[in-house]
Amino acid sequence: MTRTLPPNPSLEQLKKQAKDLRKRHQSASTEAAEWIQVYLPRLSAASVDEILQGDFSLQEAQHVIACEYGCKHWQMLCSVVAADLNMLAGLSDAHIQDVLRQIDQQDCTRAFNGAGSIVSWRLMSNMSQRVRTIITEEIEVNPGLPEAERIAARHKVLCKALEMAAAGQIEWAGGVDLAVFAADVALFEKAIERVDFDLLAGLDDRDTQTLLRMVDQKDLVTALKGAAEPVCDRFLRNMSARVRGFIGSEIELSQAEPDDSKSVRRRILVQAGGLAARGLLQWPKGNASMPEAQGAQGAQYEVPEDVTELIARPLDQLTANDMADLWLGIAHQARKQGILSLQPIEQQAVDPFLREALQLVVDGTEPDLLRDMLQTRLVRAILPQQETRCRMIIEAMMAIQAGDNPGVIRQKVGAFYLASSDAMQDNDRSVEPTTDELAAQLRQRPVGKMNFDQVADLMTDLGLLARNERIVGFKGLPAALEDKRDMSSEVLRRGLEILLAGAEPNEVMNALESMVVTRLGGLEKAHRMIIEGVAGTQAGRQPEDIVEAVRQVAV
Repeated sequence: MTRTLPPNPSLEQLKKQAKDLRKRHQSASTEAAEWIQVYLPRLSAASVDEILQGDFSLQEAQHVIACEYGCKHWQMLCSVVAADLNMLAGLSDAHIQDVLRQIDQQDCTRAFNGAGSIVSWRLMSNMSQRVRTIITEEIEVNPGLPEAERIAARHKVLCKALEMAAAGQIEWAGGVDLAVFAADVALFEKAIERVDFDLLAGLDDRDTQTLLRMVDQKDLVTALKGAAEPVCDRFLRNMSARVRGFIGSEIELSQAEPDDSKSVRRRILVQAGGLAARGLLQWPKGNASMPEAQGAQGAQYEVPEDVTELIARPLDQLTANDMADLWLGIAHQARKQGILSLQPIEQQAVDPFLREALQLVVDGTEPDLLRDMLQTRLVRAILPQQETRCRMIIEAMMAIQAGDNPGVIRQKVGAFYLASSDAMQDNDRSVEPTTDELAAQLRQRPVGKMNFDQVADLMTDLGLLARNERIVGFKGLPAALEDKRDMSSEVLRRGLEILLAGAEPNEVMNALESMVVTRLGGLEKAHRMIIEGVAGTQAGRQPEDIVEAVRQVAV
C-alpha cells in the first residue's frame, strides 16, 4: 500500500494530498478510512464506521500521507523533500551499505557533492577504499556542480532509502525526532567548522572511550600536540597505562605543524559527530575539565560478578553456553562503563588468549589489526603448537608399543620440531625415572604448558620406563593426569590407557588421531568465539548480537 515519491517531490503537492485525504474522510470515503486505519496508530483498532464518524485533523492527515510514502512522520517526509541527506547519518552501518548498493555511483557522487561533513563521513566510511577514492576525486574536480543536480541526486538516494524502509530492508533509528536531529547535526557541523576541539573535553568517560575506538593513534598524537590541558586529560585518562605512556612519549617527540593538527582535529570532530548522529555517544554541550576526584588515572573499575567465575577457568573448561555468558557479561560492562572498564577483567583472566584479546581492545587497537593479530596468533602459533605436541605424543606411543630404543624415541619426537636429530646426543639419561617420579611430574605441570624439549624429554622417560618395566610400568600414570584438561595431557592420558589395555597398533593410531582432530576443532572454535566476542565488543554492538555471533561460531 506504500506509494513512491516522484523524482522531484513538491511539499505543496504533498500538503494538498493531506488536505484531500481530510476532505475524503469528511465525505465518508471508505477507502480513506482504510488508509487512516493502517497508518494512524490511535485508530488502528477502530472500525471503518468509527473512523468516519470521529475527528480527523489536518496534522493526522499529514502523518498518514507521510507513512504512505514510507516515512515515520510528516517531518521526515519534509526532510526528504528538502533533500536533507543528513537523515541518513542515523542509519546503522549495515543499512547504509544496503542503501549504497542500490544507488548508482554517479548519483552518489552528485549527492555527496557539497554534503555535510558528518553524513559524508558516515556514508563514505561504508564504501570500499577504491569507490571512496573515485568519488572523492570526482567531487574535487567538480566543486561547482549545479545545485539542481545535487538535489535531484539526493532525492534519488533518499527515495530509495524510503522504499527500502517500507519493504523492511532497512530501519530508521527508533524514536528520532528529525527536527531535533537536524538541529543537532547543524550544531555538530558548526563546531566542526570552528574546529572546536576543546569541546571534546566535555565528553564523559564512556563516550570518550567510544570515540577512541574510532580514532587512529597517529591522528590522536597529532591532535593532542599543543591541545589544551582539559581535552588532553580527557583522552589520556581514558587509555590503558600502556597506551597512555606510548601516546605521551609520542606527543613529546611529535613535530606536527599547527595546520596538520587542525586538519586532524577536524577529522576527529567529524568522527565524534558521526557517532553522535548514530546515538553512540552524547555530543558535549560545553567544555569541561577533568573531575578532580578521579585524577589522571581515571575511574577505578571492578570485575562484574557474572564473569568472575568464568574468567577464572581455563578456556578448554568453558562450554559454548559459558562462552556466551562470558561475552554477554563483558559486552554489558563495556556498554555501561566503557571499554577501559574491561581492564580488570583482562588482568584477572586465566586464559592467555583471552587476556591478549582484552588487552588489545583496552589499548584501542584498530579493529582490522585486532582481528588480524588474534587470527594470526591462533592459526600460526596456538593450533600448530598444540598439534605438534600431540603428534609427538602419538609418535612416542607408537614407538613405545613397537619396543623402540629410548634414544630412537627421542629422535622420532624431536623430528617434529628440530632441524637435525643430531641435537639429541646430549640428552641421554644417566638416571632412569621411576613410575612415581613420572607421576609426580605429570601432576605438577600440564603437558600443554611444556615446551617441545620438555615434551621430548618426557616421551624419552616413558620409553626408558617401558624398556625397564614394560607397559605395565605405566599403571598409575593416567590417574596423575585426571585433573588436567589441556589437550596434550588428555591425549597422553588416552594413549597410556590404550597401551595398558593391550590395544593393537592400528587401534592406538586411530583412536589418538581421531581424538586430536576432534580436540583441535573444539580448540579452534573456542578461540574463534573469543575473536568474535572481542571484535563485537570493540565495535560497540548490542550484547545480544555479540552473543549470537559467538554462538554461531560454535554451531
